[in-house]
Amino acid sequence: MTIATLYAHFANKQDGAIGVMADSRLSWRSGAYADTAVKTHELDRRTLAISAGLGIVGITAAELTRSILAQTYEHAKIFPGLWASVRVFTHFARMVRKELFCAHEDRDGPEVADNEFAIGGFYEDETPGIATIIMTKHENSVTFRRPYPGAELACTVIGDYSAKDIVYAAYLEAARREMDFHEYVASAFWYLISSQSESMRGIGGGLSIGICLQREGFRVMWPMVEVNGVKYYRGVPISSEESASASSIWNIDIDTTKAARLDRLVEDSKISGEPIGDRKLFSDTGIGRFQCSIDELLNVPAFQAAPEPSELQGIGLRYG
Repeated sequence: MTIATLYAHFANKQDGAIGVMADSRLSWRSGAYADTAVKTHELDRRTLAISAGLGIVGITAAELTRSILAQTYEHAKIFPGLWASVRVFTHFARMVRKELFCAHEDRDGPEVADNEFAIGGFYEDETPGIATIIMTKHENSVTFRRPYPGAELACTVIGDYSAKDIVYAAYLEAARREMDFHEYVASAFWYLISSQSESMRGIGGGLSIGICLQREGFRVMWPMVEVNGVKYYRGVPISSEESASASSIWNIDIDTTKAARLDRLVEDSKISGEPIGDRKLFSDTGIGRFQCSIDELLNVPAFQAAPEPSELQGIGLRYG
């Protein structure tokens, strides 16, 4: 399985940011695994994506979307906003899954697993936001969120159900303690990656981190991540010689006491009946939200212009 997160933060009108984190383990139901899977994707210089579930779907949709967005920029000299990027990615992801379902039903192929995706980018008014895409047998939906300036960040966690609460707890604990959430969430990720728990065996490998800062000119950056003396680039281990020329290395100080505290928070939440998770994080009035089905999202063909919904328009102008 996978554990991955994507966030958007909006400190003020000129200081928006998006970021992703993910593990790098590709696992099979037989118990076999490989630790060099890329689950974090760069769709263009200001749009990031993460994928969980059937691996070929996210990789293919990301690659096709990247080409379309690049061609759009070359033709019009503008970057499509998050709304348009999500529509193109969702179109391709649905197309790949449809073909896989045909292979399963008509050609005795393997059963098609569920998929979750999240995409972070900037809307047409250059404010940051995220979209979570769910594709299962029972649900096909897209949820957009965006923080207002100065609000708590908007975030989503996809992948292994048993691990999600640990990551959500890291975000919440960092907010309660008014700490930089990057180190806190990264420590939670490494705790999950290095866990020997049977329930976490689908999570592992290295840690991939990507960020895009408005103040840096909307440029996606993939820092080298160093944990306990080992360096990773997008989750893949890199030798000392290969990393010697790296312009950015993020050294993460792993704090096991933080991880133990997060475990206790999750267990306490289960006992109290107040789960840590999506609804609690996004109950803040400073988060704009819009949800629709995939059919509604694509009621206008993906390669035709479709206006952003009114619920997501003009936040940068009204609150900047």
